[in-house]
Amino acid sequence: MLGNHGKVVEAFEETARQGGPISAPSLIFLAVSHDHLGNKAQAKQYTDRLASTWPNFPCKFVIRRIFGEEARYTRDILDRLSGAMVQGNDPALSHSQQARPG
Repeated sequence: MLGNHGKVVEAFEETARQGGPISAPSLIFLAVSHDHLGNKAQAKQYTDRLASTWPNFPCKFVIRRIFGEEARYTRDILDRLSGAMVQGNDPALSHSQQARPG
């Protein structure tokens, strides 16, 4: 993902077109990549789908687990994800939630 936003969109959307599985993390990566590319409407579509399909998905926790100490990536992803979502609609992105040891 890290900087290859067009490739991320291409890969995940092609996988979906071919009937591959769509997971909550893949929706996150699609939303964030579309946001980076300036495709705000598409980013919102993916965050809406994430919120409706997995309403309690712990986005913040999962992103922190994936990117660990890479704080700049974690913050960018969470900021873009929350910007694309309707505020107040995703408790998993609240700033009070802390990543739990795993």
